[in-house]
Amino acid sequence: MSDQCIARIETPYLLLLNISLIRKDGRFWADPLWHKDLLLHLVAVERLTLACPIDGGAVPPDWLPIDEPRITILPLPPLGRRTLFDLPLIAARLWRAIGGARIVHTGIAGWPFPLGWVAVPIARMRGRLLMIGVESSFWRVPAGVKASPIKRFQAAIYERINRLCLDAADITFFTTEEYRRSLLRRPRGASHVAPATWVDPEHLIDASALDAAWAAKDGRLLFAGRLTEAKGVAVLIRAIERSAARVDIIGEGDLLGEIAALAGRHPGRVRLLESVRYGAEFFALLDRYSAIIVPTLSEEQPRVLFDAFSRGVPAIVSDTSGNRQLVHDGIEGRLVRTGDADALAAALDGVAADCAGFAQMGRSARATMDDRTHEAMHRDRGRIIAQALRRHDLGHRPAGVSN
Repeated sequence: MSDQCIARIETPYLLLLNISLIRKDGRFWADPLWHKDLLLHLVAVERLTLACPIDGGAVPPDWLPIDEPRITILPLPPLGRRTLFDLPLIAARLWRAIGGARIVHTGIAGWPFPLGWVAVPIARMRGRLLMIGVESSFWRVPAGVKASPIKRFQAAIYERINRLCLDAADITFFTTEEYRRSLLRRPRGASHVAPATWVDPEHLIDASALDAAWAAKDGRLLFAGRLTEAKGVAVLIRAIERSAARVDIIGEGDLLGEIAALAGRHPGRVRLLESVRYGAEFFALLDRYSAIIVPTLSEEQPRVLFDAFSRGVPAIVSDTSGNRQLVHDGIEGRLVRTGDADALAAALDGVAADCAGFAQMGRSARATMDDRTHEAMHRDRGRIIAQALRRHDLGHRPAGVSN
């Protein structure tokens, strides 16, 4: 799409998130994936002020400097045990920053608490257009996951405060319809469902390359994600033990030891692979597999589904709200009952029994991705924000003032 078709937001725009940068030798450095996403905000935003925690120390070798002149960094203290003591300083800086902005874009995720909790009341008091995005509900305890009473109490507090914040926003974005349904109660503004994808146009496999990739596949399956209970890894372990499927696993987390032991019990059939850098290397890896496995217990919408679909790889997923929004049983993959290891085992074994069917599901999955790139996500969101800003400004004009 040409630049003329993109809604440009030229008004002062403040982005506030808990994602930290590192300051070293007068420059700010970001994780590569966050660096990519941050720069893509400029698809729709002319100039951006990023308020975020700033850490010191060594810069990881793969981090990138933020040298874009259209991005201004507003440093906030690092987050940690001193954050409560730093709260007055954080609030004072945000008061000034929000006062100089017209749009305040924040979130409700982060440790030890979301900085959006501070920004929301200030934005409301100062009459700014307030936007909140929701990509996960990390604070919730998924069904089937054990949690202490303290953890459940914390989840209840997060749920209450986050609902209040979202109801106070002028515009909200949710990755799933279920998040919108369950988190909004009496919203003052408009809400939108906008799945989060980080796929670039060059990652989209074409038809001839897809046919060649499927001709070379050998029925192996892939799990790529955090090795935690909430990601369904304990269920996956039980399913693999009850199946004959050949599975490769990539990831780190609390259940890494259990996965390593599983691979040791089934050498060759189950392999624990080294992590692969997200980007061309990861997308090339996806081409080797007949399906990915996403057995999550939580309501999140894993971005790996978009990654796989961009390469024509179908998915075997748990029947959660986030997964159901993207995977329709028998079309882009297979849905299995959440937490059911026997059903998952049957689905894993079903790949080898129906190679042609999974190849067609892969083609159907690829067909969903043409308008689901990372850049398109920012462009579409920018258009919605620009429209909301016009309505917001009209609503704040003195009586008698018209277009």
